[in-house]
Amino acid sequence: MVFREPSVAEYWLVLGDMHTGSEVAPMPDWVDVKLLSGEVRTIYPNDGQRALNKVWKDMVENLPPLTGVIVNGDCCDGNNRKSIGRGCWTTDLRCQVEACAEMLKPVMAHLKHPSNAYFSQGSEYHVVDDRPLDQAVADKLGAHYQAEHIIPMLGGDFRVQVHHYLSGGLGNWMYLPTAPARDQMLLALNSDPMEYGDINWVIRSHKHHYTNVQFSAYSGVTVTPSWQGKTEFAVRKGLISVPKIGYCLLKLYDDGTAQMRPYLTRALRPCKEAPVAYGDTEIAEA
Repeated sequence: MVFREPSVAEYWLVLGDMHTGSEVAPMPDWVDVKLLSGEVRTIYPNDGQRALNKVWKDMVENLPPLTGVIVNGDCCDGNNRKSIGRGCWTTDLRCQVEACAEMLKPVMAHLKHPSNAYFSQGSEYHVVDDRPLDQAVADKLGAHYQAEHIIPMLGGDFRVQVHHYLSGGLGNWMYLPTAPARDQMLLALNSDPMEYGDINWVIRSHKHHYTNVQFSAYSGVTVTPSWQGKTEFAVRKGLISVPKIGYCLLKLYDDGTAQMRPYLTRALRPCKEAPVAYGDTEIAEA
């Protein structure tokens, strides 16, 4: 048998949990929000958002030609009703949808075929029940929208199942691969042609961390990173885990093998260091 280095046949960009509208997520360089009075308020990114915007723009500038784009739910933050809108730069849902679409348009420009964009439905809390915000963004961009997807890649030889949620809870947080591996196993147990059929790769989001389990050169399961930093809710609840920021590229090779490549960054710190005074001097925040 002769081994050779395979060539990439298809690139698929995978994004999860953009949360446009959140004060700790990327946003356009400015957004005009029309008030009920008819006046217009212009909103600009804060310091943290400018750092996230730089990461986002670096991603866009360095993307290869894409066969497809997957946006796996919670692309908008919604009205954050339990916190009465705290943590949002606007609770105007129409404005969030338009801002999200504006962020994604340069991404879609990398598509070889403009119709190969796929949006899944996020959590009810963020995307709203009656007409999901994910669907509204997808409609603006001419993308496919479903609650979950089965996407036949490599001409149908490589099938990927996409859903925002992991089935059930994460279980023990010390064993992050357990829940995604369980989903892979459940899909294997439901592989009849009238069920899910043969699935090569599973994509999940929602947890705001990155986990990847690859079972062979042809199959695996990925929980995507997010684009939202640590929220006020997470700070108040004392949640320690820092969200992982970034994106993934699913690389499909001409020999049928696959690799999910993460691109992660540390753009935001979870909190500032406190200054400490010594005599006449003070050690300020690093």
